Amino acid sequence: MVTKSYWKPLSPNTIFVTVDNPTKRREYAEQVVKVFYLSNVTGPQEMQEILTVLRTVVDVQKVFNYTAQNALIVRAEADTMSLVEKLISDLDKPRGECLVDIVVMEVSSSYMRTLSAGGIGGTGGINTSAVFAPRPGITTPGVQSSTGSTTSTTGTTTTTGTTSTTGTTTGTTTGTTGSTSVTQVPFSQLGHISSADFSITSLPGAQFEAMLSDSSTRVLQSPQIRATDNVKATIKIGEKVPTASGSFQPGVAGVGVSPLVNTQFTYLDVGVNVEILPRIHENGDVSMHMDLDVSQVDNYDNLGGISEPVIGQNKATADVTLKDGQVSLIGGIIQDTNSKAITGIPGLANLPILGHLFNSENLQKNKTELVIAVVPHVVRIPYVTMSNLQGVAAGNSTQIHVSRAPQRPGQIEAPQSNGLVTTPSASGPPATAPPLTSTLAPPATAPPAPAGPPAPGGPARVSFLPPNGVEAQLSQAVTVSLYAENVTDLVSATASLRFDPKIIRITNIVAGDLPQKNGLQLQPAKNILNDTGNANVTVSRGPNSGGVSGSGNLFSITLQAVGRGTTSLTVSGVALTASTGQPLPSNTPPTLVVNVK
Repeated sequence: MVTKSYWKPLSPNTIFVTVDNPTKRREYAEQVVKVFYLSNVTGPQEMQEILTVLRTVVDVQKVFNYTAQNALIVRAEADTMSLVEKLISDLDKPRGECLVDIVVMEVSSSYMRTLSAGGIGGTGGINTSAVFAPRPGITTPGVQSSTGSTTSTTGTTTTTGTTSTTGTTTGTTTGTTGSTSVTQVPFSQLGHISSADFSITSLPGAQFEAMLSDSSTRVLQSPQIRATDNVKATIKIGEKVPTASGSFQPGVAGVGVSPLVNTQFTYLDVGVNVEILPRIHENGDVSMHMDLDVSQVDNYDNLGGISEPVIGQNKATADVTLKDGQVSLIGGIIQDTNSKAITGIPGLANLPILGHLFNSENLQKNKTELVIAVVPHVVRIPYVTMSNLQGVAAGNSTQIHVSRAPQRPGQIEAPQSNGLVTTPSASGPPATAPPLTSTLAPPATAPPAPAGPPAPGGPARVSFLPPNGVEAQLSQAVTVSLYAENVTDLVSATASLRFDPKIIRITNIVAGDLPQKNGLQLQPAKNILNDTGNANVTVSRGPNSGGVSGSGNLFSITLQAVGRGTTSLTVSGVALTASTGQPLPSNTPPTLVVNVK
């Protein structure tokens, strides 16, 4: 450090020393080439973002992506390569997933009532006429005719002179009154005409008509869509409807404008259209940006000779945060239409109560209600371990130097989410490390490691609390605990759970008080698969926190009741580990009975 020299070991008893500057380091620093196979990258954009992180954070210049294998080829110094392994292990992790139930309920009811009371006038008012129908005693006998025709005589006039004109006039008049006869009455009988010689036609009669119609229609659609964390998911249920979007007239040389018109059409998605962008949090909550569009063709209008559809649209855009299984009503749209028509005799039709005898009433009510419910179910939450949350000493701003904590004999680091084991590079130690020895095991000349604490005095007992089972209502959330007794020198615990996803789901698992003794705040690594009914959870105190002994809760498990029935929560495997890395003997916990009413 005083002479600002750079050195590296060449053999067990030889080192190489030169001036420490970027040029000498590029010439003499040993480099490592490694291929990283990324298993959770879904697109070129994600691959490019990881490349940007490596080039920006750790200043790796020699890195190339191989798209066919989702692989990264990196060449860098040993310390830089260790930091690259750490970053890729933290970034290449499986994303959370959720299953969203979308329930679209449309209820349409139509009520129609018609009351017609034609006592006097009915629906058309009063329409009648008086007809003269004399008795046979006052008419001229033999002249009564049902056709009502009259013919005049024919006359001819002739004049002889210088100028003669001959005129012939013939007149014939025929009158027909339909069903009313034209009757001749002598003047001598006019005094005998009385009210008995007249009649009234179309006299209003008494009638009453009542009609009632009540109908309802229910449309229910329940699509499901499975979405990945921070990736937009789209579902469309319906049909495409064409609509004219423009037209043009192509010109023809020497003719002007062609009479042919080309019309362009655009197809609209009509039906149930859903777009969801979910964000799944580690505690099991789901934040979603939703665009919901429920539309239908109401009618058609003729525009410029083209029949264009009129789209009835119900659209909602919302940003919500829900828990697993929580129901959110996005839209409750109600359309209520009432119409009432009255026809009858003016004045009389508006009388209270008695007006129904002189009018006809038509009442119609239409009601449409649209309800959209969204229910998210978490399938997988983001898998974050303690090693992902720990910081790494990476040297200064000009030179990367990774410091490694000492490891106990036989202890290796837990596998990361991409299946890789993070170990120091086998190509050589860091450039500033004094001894040329392996970092995975002590050197051959090193003294033996000290013995760990003694083995526990007896097997640990693990069980559920409450031990006699739990009862829950539908959609209710309950919390149970996995309790451990007679535990000695515990440093980590792992449990595998099995359950029936049709009745219960696991929404969250947190660390209990036993592994968090001495003021630690631990976040367990968990992988909850609600679609298959499996969950794995691990909590670790870390290599430098030491083990704990005694009794207490290992995990607190939150259950969500999603179906009625009786089921069980089973621990298919439990593993307790001491600070020496040795497993602690324990029993298999009994089954927890869950009854959902």
